[in-house]
Amino acid sequence: MKRRRARRVRMPAPRAAMPPDAAQRARALEARESFLVQAPAGSGKTELLIQRYLVLLARVEEPERVMAITFTRKAAGEMRDRVVEALRSARGNAPEEPHKLETWRLARAVWERDQARGWQLLEAPQRMRMQTIDSLCAWLAGRLPVLGGLGGAMEPAEDASESYQAAAAATIRMLDSEGQLAGDVRELLLHLENDAGRLAALISSMLQRRDQWLPRVGLSGDVEELRPLLEESLRAAVEYELSLAAQRMPLVEELPRTLAEWKELSARLLTQKGEPRKKLPAPWTGMTLEPGLVFALARIPKLPEPRYEEHAWRVLAAALRLLRHAVAELRVQFQLRGEVDFIELSLAALRALGSEEAPTDLALALGERIEHLLIDEMQDTSVTHLELIKRLTAGWAGVNEEPARTVFLVGDPMQSIYLFREAEVANFLDLRANGLGELELTPLTLAANFRSQAGVVEWVNATFPDVLAAIEDAATGAIPYTGAQSTRAALDGDAVQVHPFVKGDDEGEAARAVDVVEESLREPEGTVAVLARRRADLVHIIAELKRRGIGYRAVDIDALGGRQAVLDLLSLTRALLDPMDRVSWLALLRAPWCGMTLWDLSVLAEGAPMEAVRRLLHQRAGSLSDEGRRRWERIAPVIDAALERARRVRLRELVEETWRALGGPLCLESARDASDAEAFLGLLDAVDEGGEAEFAALQAEVDRLFAAPDPAASERVQLMTIHKSKGLEFDTVIIPGLDKGKRPPETELIRMVRLPLGGVEHTLMAAVAPTGEQEEAGSYLAGYQSEREKNEMRRLLYVAATRAKKRLHLLGQIEWSETKQEWKTPRAGSMLHALWDAVSDSFHALDPPAAGAREEAAAEYPMLRRVESGWQTPEEEEAIRWRAEGTVEPEPERHSYEWVGDTLRHVGVVVHAWLTRIAEEGLEQWGAARVRERKPAMRSQLATLGVSPAELDAALERVERALVETLADERGRWVLTRHADDRREFALTVAAGGELTNYRVDCTFVDERGERWVIDFKTSTHEGGGLEAFLDEEQRRYREQLGRYARVVAPGEAVRLGLYFPLLRAWREWAAPLVRTAT
Repeated sequence: MKRRRARRVRMPAPRAAMPPDAAQRARALEARESFLVQAPAGSGKTELLIQRYLVLLARVEEPERVMAITFTRKAAGEMRDRVVEALRSARGNAPEEPHKLETWRLARAVWERDQARGWQLLEAPQRMRMQTIDSLCAWLAGRLPVLGGLGGAMEPAEDASESYQAAAAATIRMLDSEGQLAGDVRELLLHLENDAGRLAALISSMLQRRDQWLPRVGLSGDVEELRPLLEESLRAAVEYELSLAAQRMPLVEELPRTLAEWKELSARLLTQKGEPRKKLPAPWTGMTLEPGLVFALARIPKLPEPRYEEHAWRVLAAALRLLRHAVAELRVQFQLRGEVDFIELSLAALRALGSEEAPTDLALALGERIEHLLIDEMQDTSVTHLELIKRLTAGWAGVNEEPARTVFLVGDPMQSIYLFREAEVANFLDLRANGLGELELTPLTLAANFRSQAGVVEWVNATFPDVLAAIEDAATGAIPYTGAQSTRAALDGDAVQVHPFVKGDDEGEAARAVDVVEESLREPEGTVAVLARRRADLVHIIAELKRRGIGYRAVDIDALGGRQAVLDLLSLTRALLDPMDRVSWLALLRAPWCGMTLWDLSVLAEGAPMEAVRRLLHQRAGSLSDEGRRRWERIAPVIDAALERARRVRLRELVEETWRALGGPLCLESARDASDAEAFLGLLDAVDEGGEAEFAALQAEVDRLFAAPDPAASERVQLMTIHKSKGLEFDTVIIPGLDKGKRPPETELIRMVRLPLGGVEHTLMAAVAPTGEQEEAGSYLAGYQSEREKNEMRRLLYVAATRAKKRLHLLGQIEWSETKQEWKTPRAGSMLHALWDAVSDSFHALDPPAAGAREEAAAEYPMLRRVESGWQTPEEEEAIRWRAEGTVEPEPERHSYEWVGDTLRHVGVVVHAWLTRIAEEGLEQWGAARVRERKPAMRSQLATLGVSPAELDAALERVERALVETLADERGRWVLTRHADDRREFALTVAAGGELTNYRVDCTFVDERGERWVIDFKTSTHEGGGLEAFLDEEQRRYREQLGRYARVVAPGEAVRLGLYFPLLRAWREWAAPLVRTAT
């Protein structure tokens, strides 16, 4: 039936036809009703969200009474931009396209409401409350910092790993204290074979996701009181599992009564692999076990006794107490560093709202001010954020209240792929079954697919009912497939192609993937994406793209940590900071700038495992080969000079100057290597602590180092992980590495699973087992987690496949069994295994490899590249000059304080940085109160830049006043409002006349009239009379500078220029001279 329906979309003029789910979409615009909308891939959920938003906006007294929440800043910005564009269009005539007419009609009603009530939404779009869930948490936590537990203004940190590690280390140091905690540390160290490093890593990992366990464990009370509750959850889980089997059991014999009897029955009917025995015992002889019964019976052998073994409980209790203490230590670290992670903001926001039974004044006030709540990507909502939403909407259930309060939740459980942050399918299923707290939700399901051609949709409809689960199960995250109907006609040719390869043919697979890329690029304006489960699956494809000279865009894909230029610089850095780091010193000597042979390194290091290499170089220099000695003598003065300067100069300065003196740039093979080296040198500034660095922090930064996207590359070819592709679409999608598995899950100090059983949520916990050992409860929970991860992998495959608009290409490898002379089944846990029923014929059509074809070829080693032993650093030639333009104000003249120029410049830097942040986060997030809350961070920035203690208070006051005045000024707010093509702190480099010139433009955008603006902030002040004359003089001084900015930002275009003075609430604007570029 699904296939017949899909063929109908091949009829002409599909756009003119109503979508198959038109009634559901119309129902979703009922303003007095709350909905939970399941919106599969390509169903146009963003357009529906915008239409719903417009419907509500046309009915409220003030626009702030409608709040839309997204999960990324990009999504929030795009939604606001689309609403603004709809409002602009509403001022004109109705569009002819039927699919645009409904949005125009709704926007027209809002525009008329805007005119009647004087909202001025086009001039002040920040009045439309569209924000991320994290920014909402930050705002809530900031309103009541004491009740929220933050104790003052805190900056959200993108990466709080150093705080986690410091808190874990402080917790382990409790071993030296007296009392219970010292015993708990000893208990866990004995359990983990006295591996303190592993224990620290496990505690740090648990802190990174404490929102998943802390609400269930709490920070106070006797841990022993948790035991009966946890054991009751174990008992409920076991009874639930047994009930599943009992419900499916035919009336053949009396049902078992105990867990042991159930396990005995399972062993009689199933093999150890969980498959039905070929010959079933009486009275089952001749019967066929239905799949649901087989699944239920296969789980029974893994069921634990519903009580903890004494040793297992002792370890779990010790871990729980230590984790409570680690949370307290983490909050100390946050206070010391003046920052918090996003989890702390979420937890603080919950505390600031109180409970559903006892809401705070803030919760009550918000409940009054917000009438309608819209949330996108609901399937990605964590338990913590879901609880926050419940508290925000507590009391909204009154049906007859005026004004009616509604929620509109949109998501797709088939696209739930963030299990690692507790965004579980069960959350969505629970909302559908039970509503949001006391608020009833009407479930709707969209069916139209506006993205993919009919051929792709038909293949997905035919394939994914078998890929996804057959039966919905909240406990394991199983979700059945929901079909779709394409609104686009089928294209000629195969919509989906399978490209099989023999195991080990990575180069062949990469070559075929790039062939597809080249074929796709022959279509004008066509886009192609290569989507991988892991970054490692793209390595060979990246190499092949580079070999063929095909440009591509990749964000956080091309890791630099393994590049030779980066490894050599890392070794140099570590060697200069640690004379006893033998590995780094030997790597330094092996690197091309020295190039010692392995024979020389062996002579140098053997027999002296505890000696510093630097000392051995003096003691054993005579034993080196003549060439080796000459090579060391060439670099020794450079190394000695660097060691003398170590910790006396900035780390980057030390490493970069040493590297250049050694001849490091001469050893680079390509411009890419130079870019890699520059990226490493850049991160040294981030880890520099008085000229040195913590090696763990340095390595962590290197691990996060990726090649920057090629700015010259077209966006037509993109490489990314499947997770990154969420919400995107491409004409052609290539999914390589289908046969690859994922990394084994990381060990957890406490394994925890939430099970919604019979309408009640149960929490199951078990402590980590010693290496090589198993514990019943832990093994059972591991099985649940494995099942959830398997189901998520299948949903991830659905997300990847549904990014394709026109063509989908699937690539993978299969292994040949020489003994059985047949193709092996793909490994469980791989995407190929999930797709096997749909693609196996293509793989079985492969020719078996010839006997011995896979014998390893003789290893080929690259030739050692070395700088000549007599090479000396040449005098630098002036090939091209560089200068900075407009990055600082060169003349800090008009000011209120007799400061040195550096302090004025530092004030300007901090003001510019915070104005940029305000613009990026949105004006609705900022006011004078929040500026004051952020003063500790501003003070820290000023001090870091070098403002003296004597001038710090006055400098801070100037920064605060500049920000507050801007937020209070109508013109200032307009400048900070998000506009089309909005760029802040826009950096450009222009080559002209033999010079490279760097520009940094404070602000450029296209306003609501379509005019391009280039605006510069000036933090100078003026006292006394003659303000207008002062402003005229400032305009004269900066006229040429802003004119240059206009020419590099928008060459040949008409540009308006503006100077904004935050401390004066003053403004000057003029038209840039139009200089036509040569054609």
